[in-house]
Amino acid sequence: MAVRYRVLALDLDGTTLNAQGRVSRKTRYWLRKAAEAGVTLICATGRGYPRAKEIWETAFPGSPAVLANGAEIWLNPETLLERYYMEREDVLRLHRLAEETGGSFWAYNTTGMVRGHQLKGEDLGDGWYKCGIYHADRATVEELWRIVGSWENVSVTTSHPLMLEVAAKGISKRSGVERLCRELGVPMKEVMAVGDSLNDVELLQGVGLGVAMGNAGSEVKKAADRVTRSHRANGVAWAIRKYLLY
Repeated sequence: MAVRYRVLALDLDGTTLNAQGRVSRKTRYWLRKAAEAGVTLICATGRGYPRAKEIWETAFPGSPAVLANGAEIWLNPETLLERYYMEREDVLRLHRLAEETGGSFWAYNTTGMVRGHQLKGEDLGDGWYKCGIYHADRATVEELWRIVGSWENVSVTTSHPLMLEVAAKGISKRSGVERLCRELGVPMKEVMAVGDSLNDVELLQGVGLGVAMGNAGSEVKKAADRVTRSHRANGVAWAIRKYLLY
């Protein structure tokens, strides 16, 4: 089989993973066919290393990865290329905002993932590269987005309407894939990307072909060049067959 794009960057949740949070047999088959045709697969997810590791290593064996919305970039499961840390003060501010508004704080650092009840703000050290706040009230989430979005040193995105995801300024899935492509010697126009959430929008707009999942929201679909089937109907497999291989 010949290929139209040299790199395939794939989101996990709501994209490569089905409604049960698994990679279907059909999707595995077409991922393997793409790899056999010489396509470099990139796992591009909002998950940090602890939550992405098992799926990344089984569905994308030996492949590069963009984790934590671009805050971690891996050449393969054993080789970290880059990690971009947040300012300690910004992490403290997020922690305080979560406590003040009754939200749930969570964060990734070099030792793993912590949630609000595991962390005392005054004991916060360094090494944090992605943080988030979950809140059950959508209006509160919108207000938090307005507040945090005004901060100088952070980037704000989301993969869920009741959550904020925060990383260092300028960090995104797109910046992560761009960094890997420089390392691989592949221009972004030779990349196909598939995703379903707001944290995928910049990436879909920045590659040769951006494909939104059928289950994606309207803003994501508008940002994409094409729309595939939903994650319940093996949309990634369908996109590989229709847009990548021939």
